[in-house]
Amino acid sequence: MARTFVNAGRRRQYTAGVVNKAGDLNYVNGFYGVQQDNSVVGELTMHILEGVWDLPNVFAAAAISIPAGAKVWAAPSAVATSLALYPAISIPSGAYPVGRVWSTYASGASYARVALFGPENQYLAATLVLS
Repeated sequence: MARTFVNAGRRRQYTAGVVNKAGDLNYVNGFYGVQQDNSVVGELTMHILEGVWDLPNVFAAAAISIPAGAKVWAAPSAVATSLALYPAISIPSGAYPVGRVWSTYASGASYARVALFGPENQYLAATLVLS
């Protein structure tokens, strides 16, 4: 193995700036990911950058159903809850695609099952907003 290898790049350790619960979708230092454990401000914590997740605090426009495979967006901000997701019909200015709905989201459900794009695809996903 090359001596320059650091890690596989699927998780990032960072110093928490806000409190998040395990499983919250968050935005940290340019990456969208899911909080591994409950965070405490000022302590090191882990950010998981890929995978399929049941994300809470789902869609801002709650009275909609979203088919599997549809792209979802989130606005990059540091908040103490899971980031709100947005479907293609209500994307706020400055939001970026973070993944695709893994299984159909029924209107009013508590969680949305989302496959995150992962760190190597987040820039590409942010530039290809039309599909």
